Amino acid sequence: MKRMQIEKHQHIEQCLQRDQVLKQRGRSVLILGSANSGKKTFKSLMLRHDLDSRDGNTQRKLVMAYLVKCLLYCYRQLRIHNDHTYHTSFPNEFEHLEIELRISKRQGYLTLGVANFMKYLKQHQDEFLTFTAHHVRYMNNIMHFMNDEYASMMSRPSWKPSIVDLLKIKMPSPSKFKSIVEYTSEFDGIRFKFIDPNEQEGERRKFISLFQGAVDSVLYFVSLSDYNMLDSTSGKNLLDIAFSVAQQVVSSDYFQASLVLFLTKSDDFKEKLTHYPFTLFFPDFTGNEHDSAQCLEFLKSRFLMGLDTRAPRVYFHVVNLCDTHMMNYVMQAFASINLCVIV
Repeated sequence: MKRMQIEKHQHIEQCLQRDQVLKQRGRSVLILGSANSGKKTFKSLMLRHDLDSRDGNTQRKLVMAYLVKCLLYCYRQLRIHNDHTYHTSFPNEFEHLEIELRISKRQGYLTLGVANFMKYLKQHQDEFLTFTAHHVRYMNNIMHFMNDEYASMMSRPSWKPSIVDLLKIKMPSPSKFKSIVEYTSEFDGIRFKFIDPNEQEGERRKFISLFQGAVDSVLYFVSLSDYNMLDSTSGKNLLDIAFSVAQQVVSSDYFQASLVLFLTKSDDFKEKLTHYPFTLFFPDFTGNEHDSAQCLEFLKSRFLMGLDTRAPRVYFHVVNLCDTHMMNYVMQAFASINLCVIV
């Protein structure tokens, strides 16, 4: 008994020493993820001071560029279909909308015609908007902006986007060149260096080998919102594809680091389940097809079953990256994962 107490005491001392070292030197975290998984949103959140430091005009133009891209898609789709699908005649007042969209993008606030088009979409084309938000990846956050309050607010030259507005848009990459990006942030006294290989997914085998023994954790992003979407080339489910790649990464000989799987867009996932039953895409699921908690447990088990037995431990976090309060708690939990657990 005395020997066991001594060993436990030594273990606690080792953990405390290790934790102190971690707080001094920090942790290196490799950031990976499928397309449209929220990696860029996470980066924006970690570098929130960078978003806040941008002047109001730059912030307005960033949001307006995203909104104009989405509205232009809606406009062209409705003109092409000429309402055969959605059963309303397209108003002539929007005949020159493309010109007004270009003006709005350049000046950073809405023209009257664009504001009226937003109101028209919400009032008369809500079915089309919902379908588009669920099936066109870059438009999955368009509904955040589609209300009369936003249309009126963004028509004022002095309007200011909120931090949530900036997180909802698809932030442009800072460079056209493919490169490895590093950025740092601190949680619970630990400095984290995040390493993002950026757009080099096509060369995964090559760049992953560069990080052998150089990272403490792998943070992998997967969009839950992709559960009802298929790859246009292979016809495979996009969520299954993302899980498969994550399984390959965590089972790789290059990594002995723990994997933290961020299952993102939990809010979109819950909302989509009311429109697209889970069993349509995962027929082996036997639970309540509209219950997000049951569906999530099924997906976690499905992921773990596909892992190599030698794979390191996997931690799951179901998140809405645009919920800044939730993410504060999540990142504190992430920091605790990277410390010794004393039992």
